[in-house]
Amino acid sequence: MSSNTTRAEMDPILLAELEGAVVYNVPGFEEAFFPLSHDQDKLFEDVSNAGIYNHNAGRWQSWPNSPTEGNVLVFFQSTVDNILLHRLAQNTGYRVYRYVPSSTITIRGGDCKRKTDLLLSTSIPSAPDSPKLNFIALRNNRYDWRSIRVIGELKANPDESNSDSTLAQLANYVREIFNAQPSRRWVHAFTLCGSHLRTWMFDRSKATTSRLIDVNAEPELLLRIICGYAVMDATSVGFDQSIKSGSKDDGVYDPTVAFAIPATSPPYIYASIDNKTVQLEIDPNALFNRRSIVTRGSVCWKARPYQHPPEAPWPYAVKDQWRAAERPSECELISSMQQSRQRKGDVGLPQYMSYGDHIQDGQPVDIVTTVRRDLVSSHGQNATSSMPPPPPIKPKRGNSKCTGSMAAPSTKLVPGSSRGVKRGSAAVELRESSNKRMKRADDFQCDNRVFSRLVMTPVGRAIDTFTSITELLAAMRDAIRGHQMLYNTYQVLHRDVSLFNILIDEDPTRVGKGLLIDLDLAIRRDRLNTTGASHRTGTQDFMAPSLLKGHPHSFRHDLESFFYVLLWIATYYTVPHSAPTTLRSPPPPCTNIFDVCYQQRNFHSMAIMKAGYVESRKKFERECLALLKEDMKEALQPVLLEWRDALYPPGYDIADEPLPPEQEAHLWQRMMATCDDAIDCLTGA
Repeated sequence: MSSNTTRAEMDPILLAELEGAVVYNVPGFEEAFFPLSHDQDKLFEDVSNAGIYNHNAGRWQSWPNSPTEGNVLVFFQSTVDNILLHRLAQNTGYRVYRYVPSSTITIRGGDCKRKTDLLLSTSIPSAPDSPKLNFIALRNNRYDWRSIRVIGELKANPDESNSDSTLAQLANYVREIFNAQPSRRWVHAFTLCGSHLRTWMFDRSKATTSRLIDVNAEPELLLRIICGYAVMDATSVGFDQSIKSGSKDDGVYDPTVAFAIPATSPPYIYASIDNKTVQLEIDPNALFNRRSIVTRGSVCWKARPYQHPPEAPWPYAVKDQWRAAERPSECELISSMQQSRQRKGDVGLPQYMSYGDHIQDGQPVDIVTTVRRDLVSSHGQNATSSMPPPPPIKPKRGNSKCTGSMAAPSTKLVPGSSRGVKRGSAAVELRESSNKRMKRADDFQCDNRVFSRLVMTPVGRAIDTFTSITELLAAMRDAIRGHQMLYNTYQVLHRDVSLFNILIDEDPTRVGKGLLIDLDLAIRRDRLNTTGASHRTGTQDFMAPSLLKGHPHSFRHDLESFFYVLLWIATYYTVPHSAPTTLRSPPPPCTNIFDVCYQQRNFHSMAIMKAGYVESRKKFERECLALLKEDMKEALQPVLLEWRDALYPPGYDIADEPLPPEQEAHLWQRMMATCDDAIDCLTGA
C-alpha cells in the first residue's frame, strides 16, 4: 500500500535516519568498486585517439559549458551511451546496461511518487548489437523500481555535492530500491553536480562515498566508473549471493532481470533442516520488508521444497535480516530454546527449522568486511560524517521505528501496514542520549551488522487479516499462550509484542490459531537485571505507559502490548463479514488514544497521556470505547474492558515500581480465559 508521502514529509525523516551515518571521501573507494580493467584501458586509448577526450583542452569534447541537467543528459546520450558503452559492448560482448533519463514520468511501483534524473535499468536494450539510444524517444518511457540497478542525480551547481538536499534526494530513491528489491545488500548511486562526480554506496548501516572527482580533470576515472556501473553483475550491483537462480549454483538471482524476463527460473536457497541440506524455492514476492535504509532490513519470504509443482503449498517462512553485531543474535536465543527441547507444535510459537549467521567463503557476512571491503573500520578514522537534525514535523501516518533521546519518534505506524511491509523499522531499543549534529573523523564509529537467516514453520497470516472476531480472539489467546511459554519454559522475555509480530496460524495439523514471532529484541530472563531503565524497547503505539516512563521491561509490559494491539485493531478495523477485515472508513477521530499520544513531544509526556486514557475505567469507556464503530464495540468491548481491569486495577500508578513477577503471574491465564469466554459467547457454546 503506497503512502504517497511527499518529499517535504519524507526528507526530514530520511535525514534523521541517516544522521551520523554518512561517511564521505572514503580513501580507496574508487579502487575497490571500480578497478581499472584492460578493456577499459583500451577503450580510453581509443576515445583519446579519436578526440572524444581532448587532452590539449583537458576536457571531454562534448562536455557542456553550462552543465545544466538537460545539457548533461545530452552528454550522456551522445558520449557515454552511444560511444563509450556502445563501443565497450561491441568490443567485449559484455552485457552493458545503458544510462537513460527518467525525469519526465514518475517511476512505477514505489511507495511514494518519485522520479530521478538518470538510471540504469534492465528495461532497455543491453545487447552488444543494441541500437544507439535517443533520449527524446525514451522521454515517455515509464520505468519500475523493480528494474532499476543504479540511480544518479544531476545538479548544475557544484556546491550541491555536499548539500543535505542532494543526500535527501538520493536517500528517497535508495529507500524505494531497497523496498522494491528486498534481496539487495547494498545500492549504488552517483551524483554529478557541475563537473564534480561523487559515487555512493548505501547499505543497512550507513552510506559511504568516494571523494569528489572532476570528470574533465580525471577522464579515465570517469570512464572506469560509468563503465563499472554499466557492466556490474548481480553480485557487484548488490544482490544477495546466497539466493540462487538457474540450474547452476553460481547463478545469483537478479530480480531486475527477472522483472524484465518473467520466464526466469525461480530463486532458491540452501538451508540445513533436520541435519540435511535442502534446496528451498522462495517466493520472490516478500511477505514483508522494512521500508527504510539504516535498519535490520528484515525481509520474510515464503518457501517450499525446490521444483515442487506450482500448486504446492509454502510450508516455510525464511527470515533474513542484518542484526547489529554488538547485540545477541535472535538465533542464539533460538539455539538455547532448542537445547531446552522446544517441542514440535508448541502452541503459540513457530517451529524453528534452521537458523544462524550466514557464512560466505568461510566467513560471516557483515557490513564492514563483506559489503564495504574493510574500507571503513569500526572506528572509521578516515572520513567525516555530518547531518543536521530534521525540523519537527508530523508526517502522514508514517512508520513506527523510534529512535532518539527525549524527543518522541518522528514517524508513526500506519494502520494496515502489517500487510506485506513493515514501514521503516517497527521496533528498536530507545536510549536517553542526544545525537551530535557533527561527528568528527576521529570519533566516528561504524555500526557493523551481521547477516543472519532463519527458517521457520508455519508461514502464518498477519493478525490484521482476520476473517472473524472468533479467529482474531483465538489468535490473540494463543499468542499470549506462546508468550507465557517463552517466559516460563524457555526463560525468554519477548519485548516487542506488536501488530507485526502476531500471526494467524492456518496450518490445520497444528494445535492453536495464533503465533508470536520475532525474537529480534528478546532477551533471556537472566539478563533482565542488567538492562538499564534508560532503554525503552518495543513498538511505540503498543508500549505500556510505565515502560514509556522508563521502568525496566517486564513480562507485564508485553501483556499490556497485547491489550494495545487489540485496541488498535478495534479502533482502526472493521468487523469482517465473509472476507478479511478492512481498514475503517472514515478513519476514527484524531482524538483517539494513538493519535493523541503520538502528538506528544517526549516519552514522559506520552506515558502520562497514555495512562490517562486507561487508568480510569470510565474514561477508558468514554475516550476509547466510545470511538469504536458499533459492531466492533459490541464484539470486543467485553474483552477490552476485562483486560483493562486486569492490567490497570484500582490504585494503579505508572510511577509505582512494578510488582514482583510471581504476584502478577495470573495475568496470562486471566487474559486467555477472557478470550475463551468471548469466543464461547460469540459461537453460542
